[in-house]
Amino acid sequence: MHVVFEKFETNPEHSFFVNELNVKHFESPIHFHPQIEITYIIKGTGMCFAGESVQAYQPGEIVIIGDNIPHAFISNRDHYDIEKPRISRAINILFDKEMFGDTFLSMPENQFLNNIFSDAGRCIKISGKGSSELSGLITGLSTKKGFKRLDLLLQILYYMDSSEHKEYLNTPNLLYETNKKDMERINKVYEYVFANYFNNISLETIADISNLAPHSFCRYFKQRSKKTFSQFLAEVRVGQACKLLVENRKSVKDICYDVGYNHFSSFNKQFKSIMGTTALKYKKMYK
Repeated sequence: MHVVFEKFETNPEHSFFVNELNVKHFESPIHFHPQIEITYIIKGTGMCFAGESVQAYQPGEIVIIGDNIPHAFISNRDHYDIEKPRISRAINILFDKEMFGDTFLSMPENQFLNNIFSDAGRCIKISGKGSSELSGLITGLSTKKGFKRLDLLLQILYYMDSSEHKEYLNTPNLLYETNKKDMERINKVYEYVFANYFNNISLETIADISNLAPHSFCRYFKQRSKKTFSQFLAEVRVGQACKLLVENRKSVKDICYDVGYNHFSSFNKQFKSIMGTTALKYKKMYK
C-alpha cells in the first residue's frame, strides 16, 4: 500500500500510453497521476473509487478520470477464489492534455477537447448503449500506429464529449489533496472496508486502523472523501448488492444480509437513496 503516485513512460514512438490488462484481479491502491485516464472494463466486476465516488463496475463500462484525481479499480472477492479462478480484463489509456498544445486547443473545431478535459475533472462513466461504439474505438487503438493512432484517440474523446449516455460521478469544483501520508492512510481504510463490508464495522475499529481517535477519524475522513464514513460504507455495500442483483442468483432479502445489513428496512432505505430506485425494481431491470 505504499504506491501512491504513479509515473508512466510512453514508447518513444508514441505520445500517449495504452495498456491492456489481463489479470486474475485488479488490486491497485488508491493512486493518482498527472495524466488523464480512460479505462474500459472488458471483463470482471468490482468497485471503482474515483474522487468522492464509490460505484460498482461491470463489463462494458468506460470511465474517464481527470489528472491528479485519486482513483482505483478493485476486483470483487470472488476474483480471489483459487478454486474458481476468474479473469479481469481492461484497457487503460493515459495521456497528458498538454500534448495537444495551446494553439491546437484554442481552435474552434477542437472545443470538444476543452469540454471533455473539464468534464474529466468530475469523472465520467459511459455504459450501456453509449459504450458499444466507443468500446470498438478503444480496442482498435492497440493496432494503430502514427497519425492513425492519434486520430483514433481524438475520435474517442469526441465521442465521449458528444455522448448522451454520460454519467458524472462527482460534483464540480472539487479539490483533492495528494499528500502521500494521507493517501496511505485512506488506502488502509478502503482496503479494510472492501475486505470486510459484509461484517459489522465499528467506528472504533476503523479509527484504530487509521491510528486516530474516533472523533478525529470522522473529521479526517469527511475532509478527505467529502462524505461521512457511514455514507461511504453504505455506498460500498449497495454497490456490492447491485452486482449480486444483476447476477440474479439470490433473493433481495438474502442479498441484503450478504452485504452486511442486519435489517431489511435499512437496506431498502439506503439502496433507494443511493440508486434512486428500490432493490427489487433494480433486479427486474436486468432479468
